[in-house]
Amino acid sequence: MERIINIIILIVLCFSSSCKKTGATSQVVCSNLLNRGVADTVLFEGKWGFEYFAYTFDGNGITQNDSAHVLGYILFNNGVISGTAMAGIKGSYNITSPNNLSIQAASTEYRELFKTEKRMQSALNNSLCYAVKNDTLLIHYTEDSNSKNVLILRRM
Repeated sequence: MERIINIIILIVLCFSSSCKKTGATSQVVCSNLLNRGVADTVLFEGKWGFEYFAYTFDGNGITQNDSAHVLGYILFNNGVISGTAMAGIKGSYNITSPNNLSIQAASTEYRELFKTEKRMQSALNNSLCYAVKNDTLLIHYTEDSNSKNVLILRRM
């Protein structure tokens, strides 16, 4: 019996050490994003244009920028979202300290959203945290099937 238990422990140890971690936890990413900018609700609010979908492993470096290819903007104002991308955007957002972000965004038109619009809506609705640096807003969201987890916007 003791031998079976030792074999099971050995298998579990081998399996756990062979698994590769694909990225840092969201808490680590959110914390490290603050090294790139600040969490300031006053700076967060305003009109932002869509720039890139990108990837960060740990919040320190951002790579693999893919143009968002979405014309329009999103306006964050006192917990309310509006905008002209995704066939018109309406919704709400909530910020809690230090930089936790929750967004609920939806299209205001009854039409099939284009692929990039769906991706944008998914990124917004799966947001986790943010950082603002100069005229750039970084929104970290739950990683999508395209291995992107940061939405980059520019102040308009």
